[in-house]
Amino acid sequence: MVGVARRGPRLHRELRKYIVDGERVVLAVRRHWFSMIHEIAYAATALLVAAVVDIAAPPTPGGKLLSDVTLAAVLAAALWLIWKFLNWRNEYFVATDKRFLLFYGFIRRKVAMMPLIKVTDLTFDRPLLGRLLGYGHFILESAGHDQALAQIGMIPHADENYRLICEQLFGDAHDVDPEDQGWYRDEGPSDGRPGDGDGGP
Repeated sequence: MVGVARRGPRLHRELRKYIVDGERVVLAVRRHWFSMIHEIAYAATALLVAAVVDIAAPPTPGGKLLSDVTLAAVLAAALWLIWKFLNWRNEYFVATDKRFLLFYGFIRRKVAMMPLIKVTDLTFDRPLLGRLLGYGHFILESAGHDQALAQIGMIPHADENYRLICEQLFGDAHDVDPEDQGWYRDEGPSDGRPGDGDGGP
């Protein structure tokens, strides 16, 4: 299974639960680690502020109270970071040859699903920071409304995974109808002369 072999037993247990017989897994990834940058920044900022306050606070009851408050803020930020990390660690985006799935939730487990036949368009968004760090966003348009998988953000190895998904949605040259092969033979730069499939002499 492409993109699955390097994952641990947790993902394989998930796949055994939700993947039906005969369904082929093409891609299974967590979101990019940068999706947690806000929580990491909050925790680092709280730790820095607590350290500065602890050093600068006067040895008075008011100073001790200020130190205790900043310490409580550090503990709260650390707990929030751990909670977000556990949720990130248990969230997977999975693409098979039949559908897209999103497993998420650390305590309350949820699975969102969209059949490939409902996908009418796919937008691939790579912001500047995403190009530097290697992630991208997939925006799916479907025949229905209010789809749970309308946007899948922060997908790592974006270019490679985009090609894998496009192969499932639109096929590749090997899957082209034999009657349409002429279109593929005529692709490429033209030198102004008639090609094999243009009906010329």
